[in-house]
This record gives sequence, C-alpha cells and structure tokens, in this order.
Amino acid sequence: MQQYWSALQQTPVFEPGLLLLLTLLLARYAALPLQYQPWPLLRLLAERVAAKVNKPSDSPAQQRLAGMLALLVVILPLLTLAWTFRHLSEWPAGFDALLLYLCLDHRYFSSQVATVAGSLQRQQLQLAKDQLQPLLRRDCGQLSATGLAKAGIEVLAQRQLRHFAAVLFWFLVGGAIAALLWRLMVELQQAWSGKISQQRVFGSAVGKVGRLMLWPVCWLQGALVALLFRFAPSVRYFRASQQAGLPAAERWYLSAWSAGLQRNLAGPMMYQGVKIRRDRIGPEQAPALADLLLAQVMEQQILRAQWLLCCSSVALILLYQWPHSL
Repeated sequence: MQQYWSALQQTPVFEPGLLLLLTLLLARYAALPLQYQPWPLLRLLAERVAAKVNKPSDSPAQQRLAGMLALLVVILPLLTLAWTFRHLSEWPAGFDALLLYLCLDHRYFSSQVATVAGSLQRQQLQLAKDQLQPLLRRDCGQLSATGLAKAGIEVLAQRQLRHFAAVLFWFLVGGAIAALLWRLMVELQQAWSGKISQQRVFGSAVGKVGRLMLWPVCWLQGALVALLFRFAPSVRYFRASQQAGLPAAERWYLSAWSAGLQRNLAGPMMYQGVKIRRDRIGPEQAPALADLLLAQVMEQQILRAQWLLCCSSVALILLYQWPHSL
C-alpha cells in the first residue's frame, strides 16, 4: 500500500489535480463572502481611473487611447505582483489554488438570484427589482414579473459562464495567472461597460479583449449545456438567431440555455432609458417564475457535470502518468 501511495504522490498531476478539485468544492460550498473579496476594490479603482482619464470633451481617438492605456495601467501591475508572489512562494501549487479560489465567486450571484426568485414567489415585484438591479446594467424599473424572470435566468447563465466556466478554462489553459487575467478583465468590463454611452469608446479595448478571451468558452460551455439538455433545438434556435444583435458565440450559448428551458431569452432591453431592439432567441413562450426556478436546477446540474469532467480528466491523467514499473 505504501508503494502505491508513494507512486501516486510522484505523479506530476496528483498535487495540482487534487488542489483543483478541492478548490472547486470550496468555492461551491464555502465561498468567500462579498465583503472579503478583492473585486469591489478593483471596480472602485477602475471607476476612479475612468473618472480621471475618460473626458467627454476628448475626441474618440483620444478616448480609445486613454482606454487602452488605462487597461495596461490597471492590469500589468496586478499581474506582475501576482507573478512575483507566485515565484517567491514555497508552495506554488497552493498559491495557484488560492488565486483560483478568489476568482471563483459565482456562488454569490447564484444566491442573489435565489433571493430574487423568493421575492417573486411572494409577489414582491419592487423588492425583486431592487435586488436584481445591482447584478445588471440594464434598467430594471419597468420590468414585469416575466421580464424579471428572464433577467434572472440570464444572470445565472452569464455569471456561470464568466465567473466559473471561463475562470476554470483559462486556469487549465494558462494557469492561475491566466485565470487572474480573465477575472480582472471581467471586472474592468463591468466598470467600463460599453453599454453605457459615456464609456462606449473608452471601454472598447477592454471589451474587445474580453470578447476574444470569452469566445472559446462560449462555444465549449454552450456545447456542454446543449449536450446535457437539448442539442437539436439548440442548433435550430442558434440558426434562427441571426438578428439577436449578439456575437455568434454568445448566441450559441444562449440558444443552448433557451433550448434547455424551452423558453425565449435575450430580446429588447432598456439601457439608460433607451430601448435597444433585438430579436429573441428561442421559442415563442416567454419565461415565468417556474422557469427561473428550473434555471437554478439547471445551473446546479451543469456545475455537477463540470465537476465530474474535471474528476474524470484528473483520473485519466493519473492513469497515463502512473509508473509502469509497479
């Protein structure tokens, strides 16, 4: 038995693989409370940087240049600091696990959507709007119960994509520093959102980098959701969503969720009092409260599937790296 345990410890994937699985469990069942997370401080920093350098009187070219420089000013020092600490650490794998844990904050958004669903069940529409508004850039003041349910579903889908799937993808592809880079991009996209007219040009650089980094994740995560629930309708809704006003990868991801729920998503939205008209993705029927509750179940099933995929991958790599001399 001691011989097998020693061989297991000697396989290169054992320690990082075990830490990865433990970190995913910890992020799911013991998430860091919002007041202890570093991301609100980063958003505050980004907003103050934008207030200093994003001048409405500047030309579009100057605003675009200011946005690119602001992106570098915020990103490079933080990545350099993280890289330095990692290389000074006596346990780099543990430091990577800590960074991953900090980046995986999707649990907070799931609990907030559950709170909104509870308010809708009690028919407290105004309270549900107030609870949902901090999670969205769109205007929630005029939303009906149907609109709130749809917005809650999209928060679940988008936050799981950005705060879990993309973080995990970039961690597996490029390590903890790549996951941190993506997580920083998410916060900067929120702070310098192109959906706000004053920041549309200034935030174009962070928007382009963010969309580029999210592109492979949308296709992969959309394929997983489609395979778990309804693949053929997902493809059909995607082909019919050309006028939805979204990039193809994001349309594919929302099509998979729409097929799983058999309800339409996307559609017209209000930003700063201006209605943006977009075609809906999916069938004719709009979501209701019951569909928001179903979306919460779907989210948990997707997380379990991703956990099982990670476990299977670690096990297969362990088998591949197992010493042949035993």
